[in-house]
Amino acid sequence: MGIDYSLSPGTICAIAERSPDGKQLIFSVFDPGKGRGRELTRFDIDDPQADYYAYGFDLSPQGDRLAVLKAPTGHIDILSLTGRPRQSFTVKDYNFGLDWAADGKGLFTSSHLHGGAALLHVDLQGNAHVLWVLKGGLLVVGLPSPDGRRLVMEGATMNSNVWMVESF
Repeated sequence: MGIDYSLSPGTICAIAERSPDGKQLIFSVFDPGKGRGRELTRFDIDDPQADYYAYGFDLSPQGDRLAVLKAPTGHIDILSLTGRPRQSFTVKDYNFGLDWAADGKGLFTSSHLHGGAALLHVDLQGNAHVLWVLKGGLLVVGLPSPDGRRLVMEGATMNSNVWMVESF
């Protein structure tokens, strides 16, 4: 499914894989030199037949939580790896991407707007704030620097021309 890592030194990398019956995502510690390690947590998924991109995840910078996204619904679950209760919310008009803010107090994602795409900051209660709008954009992604002082913003657009050829 995917791999992600926390930003704090000495914390963990995680890998997500589907269970053999396809009904869960299994998150495990991953060491690039040793491979898969201990299981961190499991997450029940709605549709065992859903494609590879139906679920995304991001490990918090501190390595203590996983944000799991169900695309394209925009439903996000925050899973604690330290025994805290699960948090759940849905981001309206969600589109693509899921990245933790460096301070662990929110997430960056994108949303479709009429005529473009918007980069959103979403707090852990599901309240979204527009940070940037890319007119004509298909998607935007925001990736914070480890110190939280900078944000890399990437956007994708598509242009096309239609030509009509007669008597071809």
